Amino acid sequence: MSRKACFFPAALALSGCVVGAAPFLAVEDGTELFLTATVAVRSDDNVLLSNQGTRDTLVEFTPGLDFVYGAGSLARGHLEFKERILRHSRVRELDTSLPSAATDLVYDDQKARIRFDASWTSLSGNLPGVANSPLVDLSAPARRDVYRLGGDAEVNVTESSSALVGIDFEGTRFKNPGYADARVTRIPLGYFRELAPKADLSLGLRLRKTSLHEGVGSSDLFYSLGARGELGDRLSGVIALGYIRRSLDRGRGEGTLGLDSSFSFSLDEHSSLVAGFVNDYDSSPLGQSRRQSRASLGFRAQPWEAWSFGADLSRCFYKVSGLSAETLSEASLSANYVFNTTLKLSFACDLRKYDSDQRDRAFDNAVFTLSLGFRY
Repeated sequence: MSRKACFFPAALALSGCVVGAAPFLAVEDGTELFLTATVAVRSDDNVLLSNQGTRDTLVEFTPGLDFVYGAGSLARGHLEFKERILRHSRVRELDTSLPSAATDLVYDDQKARIRFDASWTSLSGNLPGVANSPLVDLSAPARRDVYRLGGDAEVNVTESSSALVGIDFEGTRFKNPGYADARVTRIPLGYFRELAPKADLSLGLRLRKTSLHEGVGSSDLFYSLGARGELGDRLSGVIALGYIRRSLDRGRGEGTLGLDSSFSFSLDEHSSLVAGFVNDYDSSPLGQSRRQSRASLGFRAQPWEAWSFGADLSRCFYKVSGLSAETLSEASLSANYVFNTTLKLSFACDLRKYDSDQRDRAFDNAVFTLSLGFRY
């Protein structure tokens, strides 16, 4: 059966990770410990994401440890710890340190594939669409802890079919008043039938339960038909198309077309296009049930061994029942230069525009970042 990796296009993030670096400590074959660090300087013309536009320059230092094990074996994974240390040149009260930890484990013997991952991340930064809430203070960035825990197993049923079952938990706990803490449980079920040596037809059902400390919780069912793998000579990706039904803990439910897809199209051996389309429900940071539709398009190129480039465009529509739709448009450019297996230099430009009929919710944001990554 084909288990082609899925491509999820997004704005290219800066990273200090350099593939193929020599380890700081080699415990045994396939088990290594790496020291990682990223130093970045960032110019941000709207650090609070408000219609006032507070400009600042930030310096970021992110040391970390990455423990990799099982390379080349049936079971492999890694354990990573990082801490982002942010210092502002103007708004000093926004200085903070943000720790994070993540681990994953994958077992694959061609007959069964088992995945487990877990993470905990501390985040700081305001979120779009909350400016008009009397309970939210935009002068203080939204501090929150996000945790994820989950896994799935896909097992061959016959030589040409497989079945998948999984469960994922995700939670967000805000440290600022006015926001809605959330707990989300997802249970994906899938059946895959081989159409070609590297392409599968899929039949899926996803159950999702959202519990909110403030706001109205919900339960979703997503019935889908789709495909994954190599869908053409140069096209690969995954698509699930179907119907989503949302039931609210209080109030009337609703349904809509459900879509979750991502694609990669190879232009030549050095460049490719990536695209994604999503239509789904979620919950706003204030605890409101909303529908979101997102389209993205990106370009990737590595014309030389040391140089790589990226460009991304995306547009997301948010619709809360009874309120006008709001739009988040994003664009990004990035360039990366790899000096060797230890050092990597990156530059990125990120632009955001949030449009709303309520003028106090709209904002513009431009961020320029230069970073140097280290992995040893």
